[in-house]
Amino acid sequence: MKVSKESINNNKEKLTITVDNAEFLKAEDKAFEKNKSKFKLPGFRKGHVAKEMVFQVYGRGVLYEDAANDCINKTYYEAIKEAGSKILSRPEIELLEVGSDKDLVYTATFAVVPEFKVAKYKGIDLTKTKVSCTEDDIKAKLLVEQDKNARMVSVDRAISKDDVVTIDFEGFIDGVAFKGGKGTDYPLTIGSHSFIDTFEDQLIGHKVDEEVDVNVTFPADYGEKSLAGKPALFKVKIKEVKVKELPEINDEFSSEISEFDKLDDYKADIKKKILEEGSKKAIQADKQKLLEKIVTATDIDLADEAIEASIDDIKKNLENRLYYQRISFDDYLKMTNQNYEQFREAQKPQAIANLKSSLVLEEIGRLENITASDEKVEENINNMATAYGMPLDKFKQTYITDEERENIKKDLLFPTVMDFIYENANLKD
Repeated sequence: MKVSKESINNNKEKLTITVDNAEFLKAEDKAFEKNKSKFKLPGFRKGHVAKEMVFQVYGRGVLYEDAANDCINKTYYEAIKEAGSKILSRPEIELLEVGSDKDLVYTATFAVVPEFKVAKYKGIDLTKTKVSCTEDDIKAKLLVEQDKNARMVSVDRAISKDDVVTIDFEGFIDGVAFKGGKGTDYPLTIGSHSFIDTFEDQLIGHKVDEEVDVNVTFPADYGEKSLAGKPALFKVKIKEVKVKELPEINDEFSSEISEFDKLDDYKADIKKKILEEGSKKAIQADKQKLLEKIVTATDIDLADEAIEASIDDIKKNLENRLYYQRISFDDYLKMTNQNYEQFREAQKPQAIANLKSSLVLEEIGRLENITASDEKVEENINNMATAYGMPLDKFKQTYITDEERENIKKDLLFPTVMDFIYENANLKD
């Protein structure tokens, strides 16, 4: 393989890559083995056709595309390494020459890390984010714990807001029961708005053993189209009414839910933990402010392709989050009232900020000789494989390309560089 590099400008490069004819012919053989079952010729059983006969009938070029793709996939990243290119986008591939008696020649054009001078990153002035804990903060935490330790108590009185009632119900439209409109021993919190329209409000004032007719109208945009916009009658029987009984916040409460016998000691511990957590968040916020100052002061000329690749990364991360919420990307666009082009345009400022931040952190790491060890990278990959529930070897083979390994290394490097910036900042109280 031969590689020549051409700088198009400060932020783009073109590699011209030549693959020996012998390697191309091997790829052609591989392509034939992969595709031979697709060729049907008289006198040959499926999958047993001779390669020479395929060439005679279909022409020698029938396998060129697959063979060329195989060669490109095998040589592209090797060529990147040989050329020392620092790529920021997917390549634009152009096939220049291919043939059974020729070397394979193709070009790869891509955005690269431009030359830039990082702005001042030591001794940056910053007023530290203040951390505090008020009595209201402590009270709020106590109220959360009080609510978590409440118990539900049955009462013999009329239903009021925030009560939890147990009901049987069945829904009818035009006197006919509809599918999915029936429930038995259903727990319902009055005021939760988990039922449609004024369903819950109409139960207020009624008591256990009463049977209540509840009249509601389904929303026009209701998920079940056959019910959307229609009036309905629910016949409801009230079986139980419960209220939340909160424990008194005192020494006894403290001893039951914590390691402290005295409420004052428990409150002191709550304050300590709030301040510790607040301090961690404040430091992270201050680190981000320092990075933003450096990025804003650093001039970096980014190719459009690099920005588009950064937008692709944002989209990919969003799709991963949406997957766990069982929301498709198309549904997300509808929910946010935007089309694909509008989405990409809206992400552009963040994509640029993400890319510049990464380049700045990487450059500071280079200048200060800060690196993420191979051991840390392997540990991270191992943790990822465990999270995916896959054997390590299979996970690496499936997901860990050379490009992805470099991305992991960068991700591990960045927190260390952020620590360095923070430790060398001029922080003021």
